[in-house]
Formats: sequence, structure tokens, C-alpha cells
Amino acid sequence: MAAHAQQLAQRARPHPEEAERFHGFASADTAERLGELTGLPAQSTLQEINARYSEMLSDGVELMPGARRLLTELAASVPTAVASNGLRRDVRTMLDSAGLLRSPGRSARWRTSR
Repeated sequence: MAAHAQQLAQRARPHPEEAERFHGFASADTAERLGELTGLPAQSTLQEINARYSEMLSDGVELMPGARRLLTELAASVPTAVASNGLRRDVRTMLDSAGLLRSPGRSARWRTSR
């Protein structure tokens, strides 16, 4: 994986305006497009993208202003849920770092396709 990461870093250096073309794409679609640009295999590129994203999340996430209060007040009287197309481990990491993985007196239940 390290050799692929080095090749990807050397070959995939788009200009900022070119990088904008990747915003909003799922990581699999980004890996496919990077593969077309660099000649590197899409599957290993996808693995590298996911690994780097997960690594970045380990530094923690910052909630939007008012989000914690809103979620806390809602959870006190309304069943709440998080829906995401992200990887389960990444969603758990984000919720945990934001202090939202579990509310007092409530347990987390997970349903996922990944």
C-alpha cells in the first residue's frame, strides 16, 4: 500500500481548479477518475483514499455551532438517528470525537450495509 500511496502522490497533483471537479463525488467515483488520470488501479486508489480519510478523522471533528444543543434537546424527547453513506468506522469515529456516539441512558444501535 505504501508504494501505491507514493505513486498516487506523485501522479495525482491536480491544480486547485481541477481538484474542484472531484467535490461531491463518492470515494469510489473519485478513485475511478484518479485511476483514469494516473493509470493507477482504482481499487488500490480507493483503499488509499479511505485510509487517508479515516486517518484525518482520528484528529477529531468540529460540530457546527448549535449542533450539540439541538441534538441533545431533540434526543431528550424525540427518537433520533444518524443516516450516512459513509463507512461505519468513520461515522463512529466522528460521532465519538464529537461526544455524540451515545446519549446518557440510551444505547446506540447500528444498521448498515457496509
